[in-house]
Amino acid sequence: MIQDLLNLLQSFLVSGRWMYLVAIGAVIFVIFDILRFLHSKDNYSTTVGIVGRFLGYIMYITAPIRGGKTSLMNGMSHAIQEHLIGELQSQMQRTQVIITTIDYNQLDQDIMARYEQGMKPVAIYEQLKEVYPFDLVGSYDDGLHVISYLDLFAMYIYSLCRLLDNNFVMSTQPAYSRITGTQAKDLKTEWMEVKLQHEQGGPYPIERYNVLMEDDQNIDSKKESHNHYVIAKEDAGKNLWLRIFGHLYKETCYYLTTVQEADRIVKVERELATSILFVESFSHVELQSLRFILNVLRLIIRIMFTMFLWIRYPWPFNKRKFRFEENGSSESILVDYPKEYRKRPSLWKKVDRVVLVLQERLFSRSYLRFKLRKYSKAEEVGRLNSANVKYYDEMILHFPTRYCFGVFDTHAFAFVHELLKRKSSLTYEEVAEHLMFLANDHKSPEDMAAIASKGEQMLRRGTSVAAAAAKADDLQPVDFIDHH
Repeated sequence: MIQDLLNLLQSFLVSGRWMYLVAIGAVIFVIFDILRFLHSKDNYSTTVGIVGRFLGYIMYITAPIRGGKTSLMNGMSHAIQEHLIGELQSQMQRTQVIITTIDYNQLDQDIMARYEQGMKPVAIYEQLKEVYPFDLVGSYDDGLHVISYLDLFAMYIYSLCRLLDNNFVMSTQPAYSRITGTQAKDLKTEWMEVKLQHEQGGPYPIERYNVLMEDDQNIDSKKESHNHYVIAKEDAGKNLWLRIFGHLYKETCYYLTTVQEADRIVKVERELATSILFVESFSHVELQSLRFILNVLRLIIRIMFTMFLWIRYPWPFNKRKFRFEENGSSESILVDYPKEYRKRPSLWKKVDRVVLVLQERLFSRSYLRFKLRKYSKAEEVGRLNSANVKYYDEMILHFPTRYCFGVFDTHAFAFVHELLKRKSSLTYEEVAEHLMFLANDHKSPEDMAAIASKGEQMLRRGTSVAAAAAKADDLQPVDFIDHH
């Protein structure tokens, strides 16, 4: 029986039919890979609708450290921007359909000319409503609401001005929008304290149709739950701002914030969140078949480069010892020719660079798949559903990787390190010297002299090696190295 199977396998391999099976398997893998990628691409359109319409306007994002909170916030920010731009365009198209007596080509030119002069939407409206007095008489009844032509006209002007602004993000940390190609506007947390703003009459530059991002809210210890008495005493109005958020901006703004632990945020604020999203996991979806081809191509290039080096510098002559003069003393150094050649500009490196660029561009065009739990209460975050109790809804959201990575400073607090270094009174060398003195305090003068001499030799040796490596092409070999 076994012998028959071996004979059958041998005949199958000899006939070459196994190659057809490999080819069919490769084709099936490529088709499946392409379908999986296109599925993620199509799901992003669904994600835009979910984020823009079904998660509410105040969203808290929580996850373990480096668990994808900021990446998800960036992806949601871009999805909301696309949703807002679509809403503005839809509002303008609706006005064009309802008020049919206006030449909107001329109206757009009038609005843009005044916008470029620095006029605000309200001032533009006051001027242009005098230009079209007879076209703006009347109202429209959609069966639910009655809206005047003047209001539709004002919304048209405001919508076009917001599109001309080409900026729909305000952030407490530097952020970049790949939708508009602009940096996010600065967002100050004191602008959210509406009672304080009303009493003091401070600046309030938050416009409608915006995404407001506050990264890592737990950093502000005043907002933690055990300091609720501080919030109650100050009563600056942040909780009121959240409570009437949808009314303030007519459901055209979204507030996104990341928190390490949602239940640490003061209760009077966290209970106003419309969605608390816990990042369970996230993964990349890319064309694995194309990445495999690029990896094989890069491996072939490196093998060919290595063979080229072996032919040009055959073993054991690829490593040679040179003697040179420096500071009046004769030194010998070992030069590794293949290693030294790899650092030079060459055609191999250029080809390798092209493949590397293709790999990185392929990664940038991939998608991120986030598996989320949508909680309604911060106190329930982390709890699992059971047969009798449901704490959360499961969600899968897809975002382009370039919307999540490279658009936000994920190390925004790195400046603290630089600040501490500038304020430090000692360098590492000074600290190490002090510690070395303490550690060697019990050693004899002879031991200390030997340590100093060895350190000096190592330092001089390191300098000599660097100098010789730079002059390797100008030196002549004096002997070969015995590798045994």
